[in-house]
Amino acid sequence: LLFQCRPRCSVGIWASAASAMRLAIVAVVSGAIRAYGASSSLFLGQKSEGPKSLPINTKALHSQIDVDRQVEKFEDKRFEANLAELGSYTSAAAARAAAAAEEATAAEQHVQQLDLTNEVTVASAKDYLNKLQSEAQDAVEASGEVAKTVSEAKTISKAASAKAEKLALKSVEKMFESKYKSLEGWRKEVLTNHWENARQAGIKAFQPYEHMMSVANERANKYKAAAVTLSGVASSLADQASKSSLTAGMKRMNGDMEGAANLDGVARGLRTHSQELKTYAKNLNSESEILSENAPTYLERGLMASKRARYDANPGYLPPLPMNPDFAYVPPTN
Repeated sequence: LLFQCRPRCSVGIWASAASAMRLAIVAVVSGAIRAYGASSSLFLGQKSEGPKSLPINTKALHSQIDVDRQVEKFEDKRFEANLAELGSYTSAAAARAAAAAEEATAAEQHVQQLDLTNEVTVASAKDYLNKLQSEAQDAVEASGEVAKTVSEAKTISKAASAKAEKLALKSVEKMFESKYKSLEGWRKEVLTNHWENARQAGIKAFQPYEHMMSVANERANKYKAAAVTLSGVASSLADQASKSSLTAGMKRMNGDMEGAANLDGVARGLRTHSQELKTYAKNLNSESEILSENAPTYLERGLMASKRARYDANPGYLPPLPMNPDFAYVPPTN
C-alpha cells in the first residue's frame, strides 16, 4: 500500500514512511526470536518461569540482518512496477491534459465567439439606442405639433359645435317637415272629421244669406218707418198749405193783394213739397214691402248653399267620428 501510494506522496512523507517500515521489520524479527527462544526451552524440558524478556542485542541483530538491504531489494522490485504504474498515470494525466487543453481551446473559441456575439449585440444595442433616441426626438417634435393641432382643433371645434348645432336643428326641422308632408294624405283621410268639416262649411255658407236676410228685414223696417214719418210730414205740410191759402184769401178780401200773393206762393210750395214727401214715402213703403217679401228667399237660398257646401266637404256623407280615440283614428301604414 505504501509503494502504491508513492507516486502520489511527497518526498518527506515517503522518507518517514520508509523509516517506519524499517522499525516495523526490526520489531517483527525481534518478536520472532523471542518466540523461538521460548519454544526451545519448552522443547528441552526446561520449566518456564513465565514470559521473560530475552536480552536481544538490537545492533548485533541489525548487523546480522541487513534491513536496509532487504528494504532496498524490496524497493527495487517495486520501483519498476511503480515506474510502469507512474507511466500509466502519466499517460492518463497527459490524456486528461490533452482533453483539458482541447476543452480549453474549445472554451477559448467559445469565449471568442461570445466576445464576437457580444460585440455584435453591443453594436445592435447602440444602433437600437440611437434609433430610440431619434424616435424620442421625433416623438417630442410630433407631440409639439400634436399640441398645436389640438389647440387649433379646440378653437375650430367651438365654431364647429355651434354650426353643428344649427345644422342639427335644421336637419331635425327638415325631418319633421318632410314627415308632416308625407302624412298629408293620411291626415286628410283619417285625422279629418269630414262630418264636422261639412257642418262648419254649411254654417259658413249659410252665414252670408242669413246676414242678407237680416239686412233686408232691417232695411224694410227702416223704409216702412221712414215712409210713415214722411207721410206724417207730408200731411202736416198739406195742412199748413191749406191754412196759408185761407190766410191769403182773407188778406185778399182785406185788399192786401201782395200779402195774399205771397201766402198763395207759400201754400203752393208746401203742397208741392207735401206731395213729394208723400210720393217718396209711398216708394219707401213699396221698397219695404219688396224687402219683406224677398227676405225669406235669402233663407231658402242660404239653406241651399249650406247643403251644397256640406256635400262638397263630405261627399261620402261620412258620419261623425266616435268619441273614443282608440276607434276614431286609424294609424298610418308604413
